[in-house]
Amino acid sequence: METPAHPGSSGSPHPRALLLLPGGLALLAGLAAAFGLLGLPLRGVPQRWEEVHGVLMVLTFVGTVIALERAVALRAPAGYAAPALLGLGGILLLVPPVPIRAGQAAVLAGTLALIGVYSRLWRRAGSLPLLVEMLGAVCAVTAAALWLTGAAVPFLAPWLVGFLVLTILGERLELAAVGLSRPSTRLSSPRTR
Repeated sequence: METPAHPGSSGSPHPRALLLLPGGLALLAGLAAAFGLLGLPLRGVPQRWEEVHGVLMVLTFVGTVIALERAVALRAPAGYAAPALLGLGGILLLVPPVPIRAGQAAVLAGTLALIGVYSRLWRRAGSLPLLVEMLGAVCAVTAAALWLTGAAVPFLAPWLVGFLVLTILGERLELAAVGLSRPSTRLSSPRTR
């Protein structure tokens, strides 16, 4: 007799998990480019990957993962535009025949879509952690917009770092709020005899 399978245990990934693939590709390409930046270039890695390394790692790898996490929290199909656009931007940045500007435009659209996701989450239940994360997303939009208008990647560093730091800070504040809302468990001291 066959036993019923658990939902999602059919062996095939959930369709939204496919949105992680471009982020994973951006991570691998960014790591390959890092060798070149360290003076240890790998054979077959285009020079272009080194040129887009910072944005690739921060906005198309981390950004895709964060955007997917937030889209899942939003529970609305429109939320998946942000990780899809950021992932697409990463792929476009990696393919040499495609103009870098196309990748830059997709990354900017993805960061703007992420702001849209945060705005909808804010309307649902605004909080300090969410506000901090939204400020991080504003940093991401600023970095993407500056890059599209011609700013060199080193000038984007404060905005890219702002996105990472504020996003991590917001998530830590969320975790702290969850921890504080749980009933505290008392540590009982060992009984003395």
